[in-house]
Amino acid sequence: MTISDKCKRSFYEKEAVNSGWSVRELKRQIESSLYERLLLSSGDANKEKVLSLAQKGIEIAQPADIIRDPYVFEFLGIPENKPYLESDLEQAFPVLARIPKLNMLALLRGRQIAGHGLELLKDLPLKDLFLQRTALDDEGLAQAAQIKKLEHIYIAACHQVTAAGLLTISWRDKLQVSDGDMQDEEGLAGLFTEAERKAYEDARTYKIMKNRISLDSPELQAPIHALLEFFDGMNQWERMADQKGDGSQADIDALFASQVSWTPRPGWRPVHLCWERGGTYTGHHLVAGERVTKNKFWLYTEKQIFYYRYLMRLVDGKWMIDNAQWCREGRWFFHGL
Repeated sequence: MTISDKCKRSFYEKEAVNSGWSVRELKRQIESSLYERLLLSSGDANKEKVLSLAQKGIEIAQPADIIRDPYVFEFLGIPENKPYLESDLEQAFPVLARIPKLNMLALLRGRQIAGHGLELLKDLPLKDLFLQRTALDDEGLAQAAQIKKLEHIYIAACHQVTAAGLLTISWRDKLQVSDGDMQDEEGLAGLFTEAERKAYEDARTYKIMKNRISLDSPELQAPIHALLEFFDGMNQWERMADQKGDGSQADIDALFASQVSWTPRPGWRPVHLCWERGGTYTGHHLVAGERVTKNKFWLYTEKQIFYYRYLMRLVDGKWMIDNAQWCREGRWFFHGL
């Protein structure tokens, strides 16, 4: 690639170095006439800015200037009335909202990007949002949570986001928030303590509870006893299966017949035999109960970082397990026993 115009060549050389362009990206910028289009943009101040970039590159007057790069969104049809810098990027959210198939967006290391305007992207099919090491704050995070299709948001080293801000998006299901990465010590440290993370997951898990009741309530004693009896029976069966290397089909069938009301499903016990050393239900602890009707109660348990609930139903005078679920990213799914 040869450029005869000295000023134009200097501009591309400086920008290629400062912005870390690959040969392919440099060629794309030249073919898109970046230099000419910026010079043709309205206003003498903009022309002076381009000429200054050509002569000196980006001058580092303050720490934030280190990561201030020019952006040209020629494929979006943005009016070319000025060179877009990182400080202007949040103003481009209305333009980004016009990309109907945008499913991933990365705005990394933008120390002036707080995320204000992300709510404008709420109707896009955006699934992955990378905001590591930006100035994202609680308001920006709340706006990101409004994006309906969003599945994963990466916010490592976004120190303006607080635990309180994380709690405000606990209403949002199917959203994974990654507050750490392997890039540096900041990323490895993460943003939240274990207790803050637990508070967030608790809020997501238990937000659906409508009629929470204490575990010491008299009406829960019989359902609790029946559930713990099943836990003990399964743990004993699993320990025996682990010792022998083979589980007794007759014993597990009898246990399910006496304490579980639903029809066995393929892929789950007792149709598919499997076991854990020490027993699946070792380490489960009861957390709360929820009244559904006078003959139905959900019993919630936790094991390490996992959440479960069991629907106890009175069948012919006997309390039996009528459903079992676990919670993942704020949503409950059938889990089996």
